[in-house]
Amino acid sequence: MVVRRFARSFLPYWLALSAGTVHAQVGAVTRSQKINDVSGGFTGVLSDDGYFGWSLAALGDLNGDGVPDLAVSNHQDDDGGPDRGALWILFLDATGHVSASQKISQTQGGFAGALSDGALFGRELAALGDLDGDGRSELVATAGGPNRLWVLFLNADGTVRSQRELLFSAPAFQPPTFPRTFNDGGMASVGDTDGDGIGDLVLGAPLDDDGPGFDVGALWILRLNADGSAKSTQKISQTEGGFTGALTVEEHFGERLGVVGDLDGDGNVELGVAGDPFQTWLLFLDANEHVRETHEIDIGGGLLRALGRLGVFYNTDWTGIGDLDGDGFAEVALATPGHRNAQGIYTGAVTVGSFRADGTMLKGVLLSSDHGGLGPLPADTYFGRGIAPLGDLDGDGTTELAVGAVADSDAGSDRGAVWILFPRGSAVRNGAGGNPLALTQLAEPTLGGTWTTTLDCSAHASGLALLLGSDRPLAGVFLPQGELLIDSSAVRLFHSILPHTGGTATFQQAVPNSFGLLNLQLFVQGLSTGAPGARLSNALDVVVGY
Repeated sequence: MVVRRFARSFLPYWLALSAGTVHAQVGAVTRSQKINDVSGGFTGVLSDDGYFGWSLAALGDLNGDGVPDLAVSNHQDDDGGPDRGALWILFLDATGHVSASQKISQTQGGFAGALSDGALFGRELAALGDLDGDGRSELVATAGGPNRLWVLFLNADGTVRSQRELLFSAPAFQPPTFPRTFNDGGMASVGDTDGDGIGDLVLGAPLDDDGPGFDVGALWILRLNADGSAKSTQKISQTEGGFTGALTVEEHFGERLGVVGDLDGDGNVELGVAGDPFQTWLLFLDANEHVRETHEIDIGGGLLRALGRLGVFYNTDWTGIGDLDGDGFAEVALATPGHRNAQGIYTGAVTVGSFRADGTMLKGVLLSSDHGGLGPLPADTYFGRGIAPLGDLDGDGTTELAVGAVADSDAGSDRGAVWILFPRGSAVRNGAGGNPLALTQLAEPTLGGTWTTTLDCSAHASGLALLLGSDRPLAGVFLPQGELLIDSSAVRLFHSILPHTGGTATFQQAVPNSFGLLNLQLFVQGLSTGAPGARLSNALDVVVGY
């Protein structure tokens, strides 16, 4: 093994790259499928101003065909009366197309509850998991007039077998609360919080007046029984539940929220909670659903500021999507429908960030119009208003994402759409697959750190090991040495050469501690020389984190 440490600073070369389009790193989109009434195999009828996609909930494999399915809100649908609301169950195939669908509303899908005009049934959705042991996930939907929840027990075809109405005046809500406090609040499934084998909910109450006063906001953890009734609750606010952040009047804490996952491995979930308009919190819960740690996320600084060079972040939805690349850091999707690009056009965005156990973000990949593997997005569709991790549709081991674009107007004004995104789960890229998988890394590069990569030269006699970093990928260019996977004619960020004796060459590259490099994309490839001849390796597509 040959080990060579490179202490020389390559800052001028690294800084030569301006912020570009990240489209090949872990979390970037390899392909996508749009679903609306003219795309993706969906044959349902959507109406103008229905906002299809406002909220999304992954149901698991409802119909038993081996592919996860999706619930989609259509909360301004007029079935039975103006704005009574509806939702759709979409049965997906492995490509993200809709193979079948079922509408649930006042007049369709077996729902027998009573909805009033303006109820906006389904405005927020959450999948609870299997409450009753029939092998299918239950679904909870909000409704107004006054605010309430409906727990829907579904059949395999997406119709409703039975429903349970949950009122916020139920005895479980102690101290007493008022339906109005839940206006426009978020909702998410938090799994089994109390160990009884039954899924539970977190609800946002953005008009709660705890603490400094009017519309400060709060959260409620709602524990359920197997029949969907309320078992008990835990409130989290400025004055209860262990929250230590400073909230202000009209902050609307809980307007948007999501489950990040168990970042620190203690067996309890973390919550991402947003208020209005720019403040976001990351809450670490303990076994009693109290807040153990409170972290305010500065969405105007740090890594999000680096990403924000391409737009604006606010009103953020969070959802954990697991460790896509197996590097020990959890990936979290942050959906920001108000994202604005450099030209001032509102396109919306999703950022796939890698998070440390303490809740800090290591790196992020922006998915937006012409960024992160997406093509151009229509303006003003609020891409990112709804988001849900679907599970693995295509069997490649990576979680797919469903993203709402509620003001999409392909076939009519604000009818809405849902995008199915297939993110990339590995930094390794190998084009047609003919190059040896010889190039690996210990971890992705970070500011001020040492980035270590290894090139396996064991198939060669003594020779040279070369590593080249570029600002652009390449594919389909075949040379006698193999397929060239980086654009050597583009900005050359660095190159390194080591002698080898037929073993493994280890490259250690110092990364300058310059904030201007944060979220820089690198495309690197190796070359081994020596008998029987020079051979190109796979490529690594990485992002500089911090």
